Amino acid sequence: MRAALLPTPGDPYITAAWLNHYKKVWKDEVDKLYIHFNSRLEDPIITYSFQLAEQAGADYSYDRQWKGHGEALRVIFDRSPEDHIVFVEDDAYVRFPGIMDDCFKRVEDGRVDAVTNPRGSVGMDVMAQEQRVFGLKGDEFHKPNFWPCFFFAHRNIFDNTDKDFACKNWYPGDVIPQLNNYEVASNQSGDTFSWMSIQLRAEGKKFFQIEDGRSTTQDYWLYDMKSGIFANPPVAPWIHFGSTSSGISNSLLDDDFKPLENRAGSPPTALPTMPDDHIRDDYARRISLWYLCWKHFQIPESHPAAYFNKVYGDALERLIDGCQIDRDRIMRYNQIYMDALGFVFND
Repeated sequence: MRAALLPTPGDPYITAAWLNHYKKVWKDEVDKLYIHFNSRLEDPIITYSFQLAEQAGADYSYDRQWKGHGEALRVIFDRSPEDHIVFVEDDAYVRFPGIMDDCFKRVEDGRVDAVTNPRGSVGMDVMAQEQRVFGLKGDEFHKPNFWPCFFFAHRNIFDNTDKDFACKNWYPGDVIPQLNNYEVASNQSGDTFSWMSIQLRAEGKKFFQIEDGRSTTQDYWLYDMKSGIFANPPVAPWIHFGSTSSGISNSLLDDDFKPLENRAGSPPTALPTMPDDHIRDDYARRISLWYLCWKHFQIPESHPAAYFNKVYGDALERLIDGCQIDRDRIMRYNQIYMDALGFVFND
């Protein structure tokens, strides 16, 4: 049996878009979708996201608190009994039918222990030790860790680990046994699933790596050149936006400058700082996804949560104007992603 595990804050527009793509492209390639919602969205809004999950046939759970990605992932991992699992994220879209099935089969028939998306997501000192200890070469040399997204494995791959999928910090004097008892000399950190990546490599597991399909500010150039994720065929069978799930917790603010994820309990906060044009460009990329999801998946006017359509739209405008984001850049990103992912945003 196969299960897909999705932790998400429950942004109703991102949730609707992701479930639309799931139903269209690969729902029949897994036996069950598990979703764990964790946020402090108002009751009508999170209830609407629950209803979307139910309509998609998903099994969902909920915490009225903000959890780290790894902690939320552990909740649904423990709750799902299926032997074979894939971790997914709510801003990562599979573009072609059959891809998920093929990745599962690589694990099911014993060719590999896991199918992974590589990344470099630990401090440089720890990464260098990984490179030495595990003898990494090629792409693995620069990307020794794994995304907690499009990670396919039998659940018993974690039996000899601490099952800690969360971020990790190391401090001077800490020892990492899995890296030949490496003693950390300076503060080091690892993003979600990085520590687990180290544990799995230390056990000598066999991995099949697929490009992560990550969306970046290079999408402009790649799209015009028909290269990378926009090549034919693309370097990856999916597009993973990244850094967008948390928009409702820090970047999208209401009229009182409170994060949309916790309008009742959060104090007013400031819009994100934009130290340079590169950061502004990356926010134009993120806003493009938020806007497309919001535009194409409005909450029906008959639903008690419909008031959130205006709240969310106003928050987008506040971010664009307050941070001086170039609207032409946003529109260009919109065109690129509608071309590459139009099936996500169209019924």
